Amino acid sequence: MKQDKAEGATRIKVHSFYLSANEVSVNFVNLNTFYKQGFPYTGKMKVSIAFEDVPLQNETVYLTVDVNDVETHIPYVTDENGEVHFSVDTTNWNNTLVAIRGRHSTGNGTQGDLGFIRAHMEAYNWLKPFYSESNSFLEIQNVEEELPCGKDQEVLVDYIIDRKELGPEADHVDFYYLVSI
Repeated sequence: MKQDKAEGATRIKVHSFYLSANEVSVNFVNLNTFYKQGFPYTGKMKVSIAFEDVPLQNETVYLTVDVNDVETHIPYVTDENGEVHFSVDTTNWNNTLVAIRGRHSTGNGTQGDLGFIRAHMEAYNWLKPFYSESNSFLEIQNVEEELPCGKDQEVLVDYIIDRKELGPEADHVDFYYLVSI
């Protein structure tokens, strides 16, 4: 409020503005910064009220994928934990750097209840194409739950193994998955 005194009268100027009632935070969880062209790129976003870590359920969020300055906005709806699991086709990514962004909205802010502006904190990352001289590739899919000690655990693996790189006598390949505590 600003008061001006002129000729014995008081003029009052009132300025109103919106306050941010809360900020929505979008974060990538356990993000792999590499992709293999032709294999689906999978990931997870977590959406919450910033600084309170309160998950937002049933909220529409967007994964924006930028390949060679062409953006694609893919909408998802959060689950009861405020999470979104996504899978993106990499076939047309052409082994270039790819930018991904997790957003609560495609604008700068949205007006919520009572006229408050809801601000947005975005997740942003660059994905690099995976390169191997042998053109071999192996990726172990993330296991969400805690792995049991002393017991076998099935894990999902995406792989390409070039037969020429194994040698003429090879009849099998052994993989060992080491877990640190």
